[in-house]
Parts: sequence; structure tokens; C-alpha cells
Amino acid sequence: MLTFPQPPDRALRRAALLLSVLPLLLAPAACGGEAAEDAGVPETTVPAAEEPPGVADPCELLSAEEVREVTGVEVLVPEATGVSICQWQPVDAVERAMLVNVALLPYEGGAEPDAVCAQTAAAVGEVDELDRFAVPAFTSTSGEGSLRTVQLAVCPDPAVLIVTVVGGEDDGARVEAAVALAELALPRL
Repeated sequence: MLTFPQPPDRALRRAALLLSVLPLLLAPAACGGEAAEDAGVPETTVPAAEEPPGVADPCELLSAEEVREVTGVEVLVPEATGVSICQWQPVDAVERAMLVNVALLPYEGGAEPDAVCAQTAAAVGEVDELDRFAVPAFTSTSGEGSLRTVQLAVCPDPAVLIVTVVGGEDDGARVEAAVALAELALPRL
């Protein structure tokens, strides 16, 4: 396991925010699929963030069919969350199946991909490096039971690609699903 220093800059704060929001977005579906409005909680809307030119929409990086092929779970067509994140939820929300999020964190102001990747890793804390890609990549694992989560971050140009997989049988299956989905998404950036 590696632990990176935590430089205080905008990219780090943005990565930390993005990574801290992902589990919150995943929790309703992973806990039986009860949506906020079904639970009596008013729905809130986050305005869509403007993406810099040349950065793909994360909802266009994978198809529902590709997610189904990788995870073995029938998923709904994704809906953008307005924070550069796209979520593929199981059709059967009660099923204890894999839930997939894909997020893009664009590099800002001429930032170096390696530096932003290291800063993103620092926001997560303890990570495992992956050598399966031609660019820096790492995974982190958190949570317990049906909320066990693997996050894979791959750092090509023009953005950090973060694939989050929740649920499934074990960490190995979650990592393999995240890697397979990243391999499909990377050429489309």
C-alpha cells in the first residue's frame, strides 16, 4: 500500500469532494434502491458542471450493455448526476448486485496528469498501484458487506477516470470489473 503526501491545492480538494460524494450517491441503490423521494426526503438538484472542451461526458463512455456484460447485472440507462459522474444502477434494485459509477476529473490549468493522479490518490489515502495501464492507476477499497466499494482511478490525458464498483462477491471481482470497464472507457476519452 502506498500513502501519498497531501498537497493543499484545488485539484486535491476537487478530487476529495468527488471521491467523498461517490459513496453518498451509491448508498440509496445499494441499500435496496429506495430513492430519496420514496423515503420522504425532498429531492435536491445539483446544477450540471460545465466541462472543459475536449472532455467526454462520462455517460457516453460506456453503454448499459457493456456494463451488463462486465458485471453480469442488468442495468438501467444511466442518468448524469451533474457532477461529472454517471451511475449505472441494477434494474432490480433489491438485488445485491454490482453498482457502477464512472466519473471524470478534468485537469485544470495545465496540470500534469502524474501530479493530479498523485493528488487524487492522496485524497483517498491508502491505495494499491496498478500496472495494467500505460498511465498511472490505483485502486482503493472501503466499506463493508453489500456496501463494499472499490474505486479505480486511471490518469490519462485529459482527465482522471474514476470507476467505482459497489457490491458483488469479493474485492477481486470488483477490481476486475472496474479494470474491464476502464479498458472499455479509456479509448473514448
